Amino acid sequence: MSTPTLEEISAKLNELIRQHNQAHQEILALRKELLQLKDEKAPEKVVSSDKKVSEPPVLTTTPSERVKPPVVKTSPPPREKTIKPDRNLEAFIGGNLISKIGIAILVIGVGFFVKFAIDNDLVSPVIRVIGGFLAGFSLVGLAYVLKENYKSYSAILLGGGIAILYFTTFAAFDFYHLIPKGVAFGLMLVFTAFGVLAAYWYNIQAIAIIGLAGAYAVPILLSDNTGEIRNLFIYISIVNVGILALAFRKYWHTLNYIAFALTWGVYLAWMEDRYVADRYFQVSLTFAAVFFLLFYGALLAYKLIHLEKYNWRDIVFLLLNSSIFYGTGYGLIEGIENGDRWLGLFTLANALVHFVVTLLIYNRKLADRNLFYLVAGLVLTFLTLAVPVQLEGNWVTMLWICEAVIVFWVGRTQKVFFYEALAYILAGMSFFSLLQDWGEGYSNSVYLLDEKVFTPIFNIHFLTSFLVIAGFAAMTYFHTRYKPEETQWRSLQRFGGVLLPSLLLITAFAAFLPEIDQFFTQLMASTKIVLDGADNFNYDLNTFSALWSINYAFLFMAALLAVNMRFWNNKAIYIAGIVASGIGVLLFLTESLPDLYQLRENYFHPGENPIFKPGMAYLYMRYICYAFLGINLWMNYRAHQTFDDPRVKTGFGLAFHLIMLALLSAELQHIIHVMYPEADTYLLERKVRRVGFSVLWGLYALVLMILGFWKKLQYLRIASIALFGVILVKVFIFDLDKTTLGNKTVIFLALGVLLMIISFLYQRFKSVILGDEPEQQETKQETDDENV
Repeated sequence: MSTPTLEEISAKLNELIRQHNQAHQEILALRKELLQLKDEKAPEKVVSSDKKVSEPPVLTTTPSERVKPPVVKTSPPPREKTIKPDRNLEAFIGGNLISKIGIAILVIGVGFFVKFAIDNDLVSPVIRVIGGFLAGFSLVGLAYVLKENYKSYSAILLGGGIAILYFTTFAAFDFYHLIPKGVAFGLMLVFTAFGVLAAYWYNIQAIAIIGLAGAYAVPILLSDNTGEIRNLFIYISIVNVGILALAFRKYWHTLNYIAFALTWGVYLAWMEDRYVADRYFQVSLTFAAVFFLLFYGALLAYKLIHLEKYNWRDIVFLLLNSSIFYGTGYGLIEGIENGDRWLGLFTLANALVHFVVTLLIYNRKLADRNLFYLVAGLVLTFLTLAVPVQLEGNWVTMLWICEAVIVFWVGRTQKVFFYEALAYILAGMSFFSLLQDWGEGYSNSVYLLDEKVFTPIFNIHFLTSFLVIAGFAAMTYFHTRYKPEETQWRSLQRFGGVLLPSLLLITAFAAFLPEIDQFFTQLMASTKIVLDGADNFNYDLNTFSALWSINYAFLFMAALLAVNMRFWNNKAIYIAGIVASGIGVLLFLTESLPDLYQLRENYFHPGENPIFKPGMAYLYMRYICYAFLGINLWMNYRAHQTFDDPRVKTGFGLAFHLIMLALLSAELQHIIHVMYPEADTYLLERKVRRVGFSVLWGLYALVLMILGFWKKLQYLRIASIALFGVILVKVFIFDLDKTTLGNKTVIFLALGVLLMIISFLYQRFKSVILGDEPEQQETKQETDDENV
């Protein structure tokens, strides 16, 4: 039997001490319970006030029972050997990062050496170029030697060598004129092909990217600004053929994306800067089609052969490629004479290309189901576009929204999520197309200058708006009727759940605003009077148009809240309606009230020789606005009642009284002006603001205080006190030094009486307030508990 170690003995001793202490605590607890039971059964004893009952003895352990656990020093357990995280960082920096930085510095150093040689004329240009080629080929040769044992390091050397060869060729052509442009072009093409082959040989994408960057640097470096584009596009096409050939063997999506961005970037930049339709139309359209087909093949090649699924990046790539080609070709054809006749045929040709790919995928079962629906969706898209490109803008909008509804219904019911994503795009396109239709169709100049007749509601523009509203409503219904499954597209579907109702509400609201505006524009056009060779219109009708627009907004928000309360009871719609109503009220107070003020001024002061005589509508329009505002506030009040949070109700109450105070102030001004129409406007306004507002606000503060006592609402009483504070600040800072003694007397007497009434109310109902309100009742209860 082996002798126990020090650690084992210490562990056993500690365990015994722990068990002993635990048993001792249990014994003490049992003794305490036993004494409590004895006290409950013992007869009660009368104890005098000057004597204390002795406490039961506390049983404690004897000193011999108190055993202090010995302090035993134990050595910590041995640590497991782990690889430190900084070892991986060290390997990355030393074996990867430093080598890349080093090769970059080496290339820059070669450039500095060449510049130094040029500046100091150390060697002849031929020797400089030969030295550059030797340096580049030396790095390529060294990379070949080191490939077997140091593959990553060898790949970096190879990329650096190719870069040096590129720039040396450029120097030989541009700096020294030692080789012609064709030779330089051919050398760089060879270097590019070698880079692609080396990338495949090494199976490292970075080499192909370096070669690709050098290849696309060629047209920039060797450009002679002649504008000749044919050779450039042939060269880029050859480079992209190499990318396509590589795509059959390797799925290097980064290489494809870079080539895609560079190719279309160079093409579009040239189109923007140098394109001339008469000279370059055929070349531009031909190579746009070549680039489109090459990248289409590069995307499909690898995954079709290896039967792999497509991800969202591939889908975006395919859509961008198709969209750029179609948009570019559309612009090219539209820019030539009678080109609009060929736009529909060009759109059908795009649909035909995608249809051929769809048949290939379907017949040979080469890809996943989503890719099939993706390409089939493109066929549907271009077939649909073939019709509107030959028609007017409104028809484009209507066809787009119809297509969006159909594609969304198929996508949601058949669980084809690409179709659903395409439907969201089409919905957005329909919305922005509708905005464009509104901008072009509801132009004021059309009805003022051209004297065309506008028919409200029954016109092509509102018909388009109605169809778009119906389309968004149908898509919203399908979204709620057919619930989506849990998929990777779930986030997109959540986005659609917000997008579709938002587009529906915005479109439904905005559709009537231009109709209102055009109605009043038509009325204004009918008031045209020519005086002294100038056209004159009754521009007050613009003010009426703005007021009726805000009335419509109030009615729309109220109807939305009412429908939501009756059918949906959706919190999000409540919040949206309340926020929108708040914005509308703010606009009414800041924009509509000044408009009403101006209408009143125009009624009482039309000028000596008014061209247009104002009517009573200038005065009673304000009360129509008040009615619509009241409907909106009432529905907002009912909507706020659906929230359980008392802070929401308090906020609405404060906002309501603030609105009422602003309206009463405006109405006071209006009544005073109606009573004294001949008085000086400036003096009358000043008197109202200094005396009338102070008295009115004081009375309203008193009403708030009475309501606060009656309804037992503390926030109303606090608001009343705050309003009195504002009045006092206004009086002492702004009013006293600029008002007459009589006005001062009225203000101070009124405020003094109101403040005394409020003080009396506080004294009279103090007990009621403290007894009934929850917060103060709790405080009183806590005080009573402390007294007891």
